[in-house]
Amino acid sequence: MCPPNSLSVDEFRKVLREYNYVLVLKFKSKAEAPPKFAKVLNKDENDPKLTKVIRKKVRALWVFWKQEKLHLLIMILELEKAAMNKGYTMALGFTTGSCPICDKCNIEQKVCIHPTEARYTAQSIGVNIKQTL
Repeated sequence: MCPPNSLSVDEFRKVLREYNYVLVLKFKSKAEAPPKFAKVLNKDENDPKLTKVIRKKVRALWVFWKQEKLHLLIMILELEKAAMNKGYTMALGFTTGSCPICDKCNIEQKVCIHPTEARYTAQSIGVNIKQTL
């Protein structure tokens, strides 16, 4: 579901022509990082400048974040199902960021092992969320 294996922007434009409505959900994470800590979140967790305590906190935060994203994905799948049951047979949800389903993606084989649960990210198909909103 991730680039380069996602729909191209042009392919998505064709799909988008089939839709009249959009529902945008705002996800507020309960994962909190103090400002000083937030600065190291995107660093390599093996960076020798990071202490063991900071590394442990970074790992714990990303584990919690992944759990929250998985919960969000489950909600999206439930919304799709509910919409389909109401007659919106082409209901399709998107997520943001990386896929939370597998610990290690099967990207080398270019076959998703969870194709009915995995969803494209809006960014991967060319949607600028901020501009859209």
